[in-house]
Amino acid sequence: MRKPYTFALLHATKGDYNHALGIRDKWLESSRSPDLIQHVFGFSDDDKSSVKLKQHCETSNCEYVCIPNANKLGGTAVDNWNATLEKANAYFYFIIADDLIPPKHWDKDIWNSIGFAYNSLAVISVDDASDIRYEMDRIGMRDEKKLRDYSILPRHPIVSWKWVEKYGRVFHSSYSGIFCDNDIHAEAVFQQSFLFLPNIKLVHKDISLEKTRQPHTNGEVLYSKENRKTSELNFIKRYGDMEKEYKITPTGYEN
Repeated sequence: MRKPYTFALLHATKGDYNHALGIRDKWLESSRSPDLIQHVFGFSDDDKSSVKLKQHCETSNCEYVCIPNANKLGGTAVDNWNATLEKANAYFYFIIADDLIPPKHWDKDIWNSIGFAYNSLAVISVDDASDIRYEMDRIGMRDEKKLRDYSILPRHPIVSWKWVEKYGRVFHSSYSGIFCDNDIHAEAVFQQSFLFLPNIKLVHKDISLEKTRQPHTNGEVLYSKENRKTSELNFIKRYGDMEKEYKITPTGYEN
């Protein structure tokens, strides 16, 4: 078996497959050592674009995991991200999406910051709030506290191989998308395994337009009021279970 890559990019995608391929190229081109980076697409064959992406991957060097469209709805974002672990093999696993652009030499800068944690249980968050800044500035209501909270929240986290070894997933499978980031944040904080890298800033950008995007949605079902409420209640229950599992002490959290 090949020695693990430094980073595996876990890329859940849906929609324009040419755009997804462009995002993949952007991440690899922006890295310092692309030969040490693995990229894996995760998608379900529930639309024509996904079928084309699968065909492209089969005739190129793109790695992918395709979830069969058994229920005619396709896999959720969380399903697709977690499914990529079937092919991924790295010290760190990085959740990315179709509109996320990294800074130049992101791999070198992140490794220099958290490489020491590769053999530990770790969840790392980078500054992923460019879309929130854009929206706040657009309406003229910059809230620095709220902005910092969004910046810290691991919406697109990096997790160590130890995390994947322990849980067999990145995000908890009870979520479709919304609140999965709140959940992994709480889970990591309770275990004193959370790190934040404010110097690494990702940008939400449409590479076909080369401009920062406004906040976007990934489907009516995912962002429906009903799903948001269900996910919120699920998170409240999960958080309560975590509180029972871990005892809060003056020095932190202990089993």
